[in-house]
Amino acid sequence: MAINFNNLQHVLTLPAPRHHIVQVCENEISQADILTDFIKDGLLKGEAVIVIVNIVLRKTIISKLSLAGLHLQNFKDNSQIKFLDTDFLISSLFIDGAIEKQTFHKLCALPLYEAQLKFRKARAFGDLVDVLWKNGQQVAALMLEEMFNNLYNREKVAILCIYLLNSLDSNNLEGALERICKYHTHSIPIIPSHSLLDRTILREFVSAWVNVCNKLTKFHSNKSTNKVDIIDLT
Repeated sequence: MAINFNNLQHVLTLPAPRHHIVQVCENEISQADILTDFIKDGLLKGEAVIVIVNIVLRKTIISKLSLAGLHLQNFKDNSQIKFLDTDFLISSLFIDGAIEKQTFHKLCALPLYEAQLKFRKARAFGDLVDVLWKNGQQVAALMLEEMFNNLYNREKVAILCIYLLNSLDSNNLEGALERICKYHTHSIPIIPSHSLLDRTILREFVSAWVNVCNKLTKFHSNKSTNKVDIIDLT
């Protein structure tokens, strides 16, 4: 694994096909800000955008995009942006703790395929995994991450996941971060210089993140795996 010091904004605003990005956020405010920029940049570049969010986050994003001067209805009318509901998808995708593959194809893969076919490039965001992780369904979240890995490899789309810090187990933060980062091509942390977190909490996060960087660097250096970028905080 290559430790990459690329400009973080570049990773988020110019995601390449087959990028599966994860960003750790300190709260819902930073989550909404990052997601709004991700959507806006995609729309202005002529890309299709699929957004899987709950109703509260959806309203926040639409308001922010409107304040940014985007007439969202025009993009909706042209099918350039599509919103899907997180709660509906979670209730539809999982049967007895397992993902129903045909349902995943119909509700997640097919919209992305159609969007890419029409606009050539597509990017997607989903808060499904964060919701599952926060609800103690870590295995289900990672199963879904694996499904999205198969999807972006096949459909050549860019996918962004955001995990809120308070969704992760504070008693095993390092373990949670390690499991999550393994499923992504690019991993972006909370940036200390931009953070308003309590200093003690921030130090704990930085320590956990640095340890994960070291572990994954060693893991990938000993294996013939695809290049993975994780932003180092040391």
